Amino acid sequence: MAARKVAGLCQAGAEVFVNSPQIAPSLRVLADKKAITWIDNKYSPTRLKGMRLVIAATSNADVNHAVFMDAEKRGLFANVVDDLDYCRFVAPARYSSGSLEIAVTTGGAAPVIAKIVRDDIGDSIGKRFAPVVSLLGKRRSAIKRLSAEAKKTFWQRVATMVKTTKPGEDISLKKLDALLADRAGGSA
Repeated sequence: MAARKVAGLCQAGAEVFVNSPQIAPSLRVLADKKAITWIDNKYSPTRLKGMRLVIAATSNADVNHAVFMDAEKRGLFANVVDDLDYCRFVAPARYSSGSLEIAVTTGGAAPVIAKIVRDDIGDSIGKRFAPVVSLLGKRRSAIKRLSAEAKKTFWQRVATMVKTTKPGEDISLKKLDALLADRAGGSA
């Protein structure tokens, strides 16, 4: 569980500190690569100094609860994995592909369901839209130069094109450029 949380935090660009006398092999690899800082010691409240976000993911409920209470005293956001009563935030199940990010949460009530929904969305929608988001990103500056009315029409036509494109059918940069040229009065 801790390894999955650390992976997500690293992917988000967080500076991650892991405080535990033992860590999973995958976390040891990250520590060896200096991708995370491993504090090879038992938990101490002093370890929270300078932290902004705290996740307790040990197999010991007493330690997890102590971490939570110490974080509370310091006004830090804390999450005890799989213990909703000891959470000030819940982490969503995230789908990520290029610039497209989709987050699903059940408010901590059923994280497994959030993951199933995330996977379904990723399989059915994410794979279809992520390439379009990438293509649109390549034309962002040209889109921003459109007048307000032309931009509104452009986005409506992009939405229609995306909605009517069959799964497996690609939307090419050429198609987007044609829409952009049409909305820009013939010049993209």
